[in-house]
Parts: sequence; structure tokens; C-alpha cells
Amino acid sequence: MANIKKFILLTTVIFLFISVTSNGQPIHESQTGMEENENPVRSLIAVGDIMMSGKMESFIIEKGADYPFKYTKEMIRSADVAIGNLEAPLGPASDFKGPADPTKTYTFLASPKCADGIKNAGFDVLCLANNHIMDFGARALTSTVAILDSAGLIASGAGENLEQARQPKIYSIDGYKIAFLSYSATYPKSFYATASRPGTAQARRNYIQKDVSIAAQQADMVVVSFHWGQELLDYPKGYQKDLARLAIDSGALLVIGHHPHILQGVEAYKNGVIAYSLGNFAFGSYSPNAKTSAALKVYFDQNGLKKAELIPLIVDNFKVHFQTKIETGTAAEAILNEIVTLSKPFGTEIDVKNDIGVISINKDK
Repeated sequence: MANIKKFILLTTVIFLFISVTSNGQPIHESQTGMEENENPVRSLIAVGDIMMSGKMESFIIEKGADYPFKYTKEMIRSADVAIGNLEAPLGPASDFKGPADPTKTYTFLASPKCADGIKNAGFDVLCLANNHIMDFGARALTSTVAILDSAGLIASGAGENLEQARQPKIYSIDGYKIAFLSYSATYPKSFYATASRPGTAQARRNYIQKDVSIAAQQADMVVVSFHWGQELLDYPKGYQKDLARLAIDSGALLVIGHHPHILQGVEAYKNGVIAYSLGNFAFGSYSPNAKTSAALKVYFDQNGLKKAELIPLIVDNFKVHFQTKIETGTAAEAILNEIVTLSKPFGTEIDVKNDIGVISINKDK
């Protein structure tokens, strides 16, 4: 009998507690603090050129396709989505007769196994709109797209015809959609796709304006990549600034540039961010000029960009032997201060602290 009384008393106390805390109604997510997660912050990381052929090829054969990303995979995997520029077609050399343009000085072709290494590192999207993806012709481009698809990687900026090359590629994170578009402004022009010819999307104003506007209606955020500029030039040309700003004016939030192999400045334009060149990332050459680089990591939610960070990298293959590393200490500060200097013409504010450069975003513009 005593036990029954205790049970009734305990039940009454619990009932009264529920009545006080929730007015007798079931406790919904909004009553448990879950409303804070209704607009979660997500992240994207972008890097520059990935070319796993050339002098890197022997390392890939001996050590495997994961080799170049040993020291950066944690950084890449830390983001919800990662993007880079794939600057070499993938496929067995025996499948292709020779370079698409025999007048080219340098042509590249990488092993199909590289796709697995790139995927294992944490990448999700690869830009193909560049001046090497057609080095071994249309068959190699088709091969590359198929190999990437098989590895679970999205290819942007190239296709069997111009319509396919200009098609936005959508990546979804828990229902949040990001549209990726990629364009090339580099030679040879024969690599550009036409209505009946495979190739890359050319960086033409009318294409960019139309494609970005359409993509902005299909996705929550649009990211545009450009292969442009002059190699080893540390500032963007006028047309680069024009096209980058056009992309954001048309609805993009992020513009990523590559091809110069070295760093160029960053611009906080309206409510978006433009990285004119992130330099090399995992590139198969020994260059006395391409020694430093950076990754751009942005944080965003349904309301737009929240924060943007620059992560300094060392890509001097005489020192890192094709294994890019994250810089720290005084070396990191030197790289970030270089970007600060390169970004001054755009009025961009970058706070360098704890080996990271934090870019001020123009949220009110």
C-alpha cells in the first residue's frame, strides 16, 4: 500500500512539472532550443590547380594516388563541400593516339586512379573548364567525366557540347543546394565547346550572365570558377575583374580563379567574395615561381556568406615533394600578408591571426 502511495505521489509531481513547463502540451523542437538549428551554418573549401601528371606521375605510381593529399586531407574533409580545378584529363595512355593540339608545348594525361585519390582526400566538385582538359581530345574528355562520375565526383564546365558544358551542376547538403558553374578564358580556342563539338565552357559575358541568373533560381548559392589571367602574374587583368563582378551581379556569392599558378588578390564585392587566383594546389611540376598558395574556406547559411578564411599553403615541390602542406608561424604570416598586399587595390580587409586570414564580408551591400 505504501508503494502505491509513493507511485501516485511521483506521478502527480511529474504531471505538475509538465504542466508548468509546457502547459500540458507535448514539447516540440522549438521548445528545446532546436530552432537554433533551423538555419545551420555550412562550409565550403576551394583550392587551385590539381594536376597529377608530369613530374608527379612517378610518385603516384610508387606511392599511390592518395600521396599528394597526406597533409591536406584533414583540411579538405573539414568542409561540407570541397572544390578544385582538375588540370589534366584522366585515362589510360593506350586509349589515346596523341595530343589534341600538336602545337602545344605541354600536354598532360593522368592515371584514372587519381580520381580515387582526389575523392579520398575529400573533394566533391572539380572544374574541367581549363586549357589542358582537352589535351588528348574529345575521347579523353569523355573518359575523364566517366571516371569522375564513377568515383562520385561532380565535373563542372565541360561536356559533349556547349549546352552540357554550361549546365550548372547542383550539389545538395541536407536540402541546401549549391550550383557550380565553370568557365575558361584561356587558349587554345579549339578547346571551347560548340553546339556540335565537345569541350569547355567559354567565359563569355552573355553566357555568364544568363547561366548564373538561371542557376540562382535553381539553388540557394551559386559558385563560379574561372580559368583565366596570365601565368605568373600576381594581379588580375581588367577582364577578370569585369567577369567576376558580373557573376556576382548576376546572382553568384563566390568566384574562384585559377591558372596563374601563383596568388592574386581577394575582393569582397557586394555580398560575395572573389578569389582571383588561389595558385597551385597539387601540381606535377618543379617551379621556382610557384611556391606558395592558399585555400579559401567560406561559411554560409540560408542568408548568405557568414565568414571567409584564407589558409596558407606551401606548394614548393623542391621542398614538399608533391605533398602540399599547411603553413604555420612566421611562414604562414608571410603568405597571408602577401595576400593582404595583393588585395589592397580592392579595399579588402583581411585580419591575419593564428595562421588564418579572415576576410571581412560586405554584408550590408
